[in-house]
Order: sequence, then C-alpha cells, then structure tokens
Amino acid sequence: MRFPGFLFRIAFAVSLCTLTRTASPQTASPAAPRPERPQPPTRDPHTPGYVKAEQLPDGALPPADKDGNFILGPTHARAAGLPATNDTPNGTVVEFTMSSADSKYYPGIARDPGTFGSPAPGNPARLIVTTSHPAPYTRKVAVYVPKSYVPGSAAPFIVGADGPDRLLFTALDTLIGAHKLPPIVAVSIGNGSGDAQGSERGLEYDTMSGKYAEFVENEVLPRVETEAHVKLTHDPEGRAATGGSSGAACALIMAWYHPEWYHRVLSYSGTFINQQWPWDAQTPHGAWGFHDQLIPDTPRKPIRIWMEVGDRDLYNPNVMRDNMHDWVLANERMADVLAKKGYRYQFVFAENAGHVDHSVREQTIMEALEYVWLGYPGPTETSRDDAAEHGNELYAEALSASIRKMELEWGNIDDSFGGRVRTDYRNVIVAANPEITDGLANDFDSHHVVYLPPQGLAKKYERSHKEFAVLTIHPAHVTGSDLRIQITLSWYGHSRRGDRFALSDWSDVQFRFDPDQQRFVLASVKLGGI
Repeated sequence: MRFPGFLFRIAFAVSLCTLTRTASPQTASPAAPRPERPQPPTRDPHTPGYVKAEQLPDGALPPADKDGNFILGPTHARAAGLPATNDTPNGTVVEFTMSSADSKYYPGIARDPGTFGSPAPGNPARLIVTTSHPAPYTRKVAVYVPKSYVPGSAAPFIVGADGPDRLLFTALDTLIGAHKLPPIVAVSIGNGSGDAQGSERGLEYDTMSGKYAEFVENEVLPRVETEAHVKLTHDPEGRAATGGSSGAACALIMAWYHPEWYHRVLSYSGTFINQQWPWDAQTPHGAWGFHDQLIPDTPRKPIRIWMEVGDRDLYNPNVMRDNMHDWVLANERMADVLAKKGYRYQFVFAENAGHVDHSVREQTIMEALEYVWLGYPGPTETSRDDAAEHGNELYAEALSASIRKMELEWGNIDDSFGGRVRTDYRNVIVAANPEITDGLANDFDSHHVVYLPPQGLAKKYERSHKEFAVLTIHPAHVTGSDLRIQITLSWYGHSRRGDRFALSDWSDVQFRFDPDQQRFVLASVKLGGI
C-alpha cells in the first residue's frame, strides 16, 4: 500500500490483476471504480491459529538480540534517544533525481485515476486491469552518509522503499553516533508513482522476481556511489532492505531472489498478500506465496528478518475476495513458517496500531535496526585469518599512520614554560614485545626507527640523543570485522630554555575488514590530546 516518504499515508486498492496468456483474449468487465474502503476490524493477537507470542509490558520493546514473537502494548511513544525532530547531526544527506527515460528496467506505467480493476470471471484471485498504460515518471533518491564513513572504504548499507525516509536516517544517525551500529549508508529510493495493480509502484514492489533488486544494483547504486562519493560493499552480510506495506514485500523479494546481494530485511505491515500484477503462473498468488509455498518448500536462505503488523492492519480493502487479503493473517503465517524453517527473525504484533503505523515506527525503528544488523560486523574466519597472517604488516601500518599523524598535528608543542618544544622525528624508537611483533623490524621499512627492548629504554637512549620519541605497541584487539591497535607515545627532549621534558599520550589506530579486498584496511587514527 502507498505511504509516500516518512508520512506513510495509506491508500486504496490492494488486489491482483490478470493478463491472459492464451491465444484468445479474455473478455473483461469494465474497470470498477474504487469503493469506499471499510474500516478493518481489530484483531486479537491471541486468536487461535496465530503464533504464540510474548506479551510485553505497555511501552516496552523486545530485546534487540532475541528472536521470536512479541506483542507490543497500546502505547507507542517515540523511542528514547531518538531526537524529537528528524535531523542527522552525525551525517549528511545527498539527493538526486532519476527519470524513467533513463531506465532500461522500468520505462514507466500508470493506471488511470479513479479506476481499479475487476476480478476475472470464475477466478477471484485474478484481477483484470484495462486502464494501465505507459507513462513517464521521475523519482527522488536520498542518501544518508554518516560522518564516520571512511572515504574509499566499502560501506555497509540499507536500501529503503518509498523514500525519502527521514525517520530511517535519523534512527541510523542516532545509533551510529551512540556506537551501537557501524557507519551504515542509507539509500532511500522514491517509487515510480501510483499504487497497487496497474501502477508503476505496484509493478516495482509487488512483482515476485529479482527485477527490482537488479534495477537497484545496476541503475541506482552506481549513481549513489557517484553522487554521494561513497563505495558500497558487495558483501551480502553488509546489505539490508527495508520498507512498509508493498515496500516491505519488496524488501523481502529483493533478498529472496538475490540472496547473494542481501541478507537482512526490515518490514512494517508487509504486503505478503495476493497483489502481484501482471499475473504470473510461476507465482499465481503473489507474495502470499511466501508463506503458502515458497518458504515452506525451499531450503532455508541466509536471511535475517524483523517484521511488524498492527492489530487494525488492512483487511479486504478492495473488490477481491480471494481469502488472501488479510495483512494480519499474512504476517502471522510468515512468523509461523519462518520459525518452522529455522530462520532468525523477530515478529512484533502491535496493539492499537494501523497500517504502517507511524507512532509504532517511531517507537520501534531503532530496536528493529539493531536487531536486523545484529552480528555485523561479525567475527569471521576470514578476518581472523587475515589478522593472524598479516599481523606484522598491520602493526607496521599502524606505526606509520601514527607517526604521520603525529608529525602533522604535533610538529611543535607548547610547553608549560611558554616556549616551543623542538621534536626530532629522526629518532623514533619502537618498543615491541617479541611475542606481539616478532619480525616487525623487517616489515616496517623506515630508516629512522631503531628497535630496542622496552626495559630501561628511555634512560639508556637519552645518553646519546637529546630528543627522541618512544612508541610502545600494545596487542591488537579483533572485534568482529574491526581490528584496533593502541600505541603509547612518549616524547623526551628539551625546551628552548634547556629544561628536560617528558610527555606521554596515545594513538588509537582502527582497521576495518573489507570483504571486497579480503583484507583489513586502515579506517582511522585518533591521537590523545596533550
């Protein structure tokens, strides 16, 4: 269903259309106008046949590291920590426009205003639309880039439907700023207009194929990298898709048909119902087929999913009466089959909530993002192997980066006497324990570095050098796909007055494992203040 941008307004008309593929065309009745949508009933989460779920205290959220089914109480306050306005102080947003004239995948269609379709004679699960025709469109793409993104590194990212989604940007910005998520780029893509069968949006989001993911991969992401000056990862563990209503179905469709591209899905009021258009004999029930056949009958795929549905979510909102247009039942069935197949998932049933309920989204989006990204960057054998195999090289690179940063930022240091400290970087000593950096001297190719054991180093060396620096390397610490090396920096020298001084501080060097290069790459160097 339609919900432009972050407002998530609900539209009419959810149904399935048919295109006959026989030699003789099928006779259809004139397209029926849109009827007044009935108010959906309030569903009880304890209805027989629904999944067993944990009832949470009103206002509480499930833990972000726990799988399973949960019931949210009726109060939906904006998440604690989420700013009152949708701002991104820890990142920037870049926007650009794409045109149907430039797309090989989606040249554009539209359904005439005020029209919908009619069930096919003898088959209520097929809809005939006679008022859809070619039509141009433009779409806006908004890209959130966190300030902590390291230029040139391959960034994890999340693709969102019905953009621009300012709430998504704000939630990511808050979590990244709090160091609860790594620097994740968000790509929020506007739809091609319209809604449901016969529309461009319906064609993009409800079609059960890999086409939309291929459109994103080949037409959108290259533009994102160019316009936002980022590099996006090709690691499916570092890629997620999200959306609400048909956009949520689209997110799962992207991961299902291209699991080599996407492993993480976040869904609000997922349209896992019979809404595909044109009709396809391979998937005759559209996204209802996910829980009806595809997931039960297919080996488990490497997909992690967070899902939500409201107790007043959509129910038979149009002329189709095929028993496949109940959003609550569809999402309940999804939770059931995901559990039976052993998927990692979290399902939230929200009381006092409508379709893609904005208050529920404000309440849950940060927890949902934490759940979806749990384990990324995760401990991988590849990253640990690289750390073990190239440890000396990484220590050497950390030393070089620290010295370059030191020379750049601390070339001259004010001392407490108001004079200037003359630093001589031609005499830099590396104090390294052999078990940590055995053979480091051979890897660290720098003519002005002397390697000596740390014991009694400063006193022994100052006899022959008036000014020098000591860098003491501490063992590397690997956390998932991050590797950190801390180096203690000490300077020994004389001020202009001839007074002896000794200053100590630290350098924190961070590497991030790049799955595209299959190696750790330098991400940042931070120096402690003096």
